[in-house]
Amino acid sequence: MALLCVKCKAEIIPVRTICLNIMSKDELSEDLPIDAPERKRLPLLLRRSWYGLNQAFRRSISHAGATPDQFTVLRTLSEGDPAGLTQSEITRSMSSDPNTVASLLERMEKNSWLERKPHETDRRANRILLLPTGKEKL
Repeated sequence: MALLCVKCKAEIIPVRTICLNIMSKDELSEDLPIDAPERKRLPLLLRRSWYGLNQAFRRSISHAGATPDQFTVLRTLSEGDPAGLTQSEITRSMSSDPNTVASLLERMEKNSWLERKPHETDRRANRILLLPTGKEKL
């Protein structure tokens, strides 16, 4: 029986299902030499796990009509300070590049999902606020 999101009814795929049987307990042993073949497979297995999780995330947010990065910004703003977050705070929370986040926010502002308001104490910064159309995406 599939688990469904209460809000959007999208299927929820548990991480355990995605990661099951990727590595056996023996392969995770700390006693393996650093050059063991099992350890060399780890980057591939991590990439495969990330891909599976990313695909599951994309399916779970498909109702929103937003990219994973856009959805992450919307979620970060909805859970953050009601007075808004700075671009730097959003960049740090996403572990991303400032230029990437700047262009992402610009596109989202054009979609009327968020707005920028001058920061009350730092003239160089803006507060990013979630608009009602952005909240609807969540």
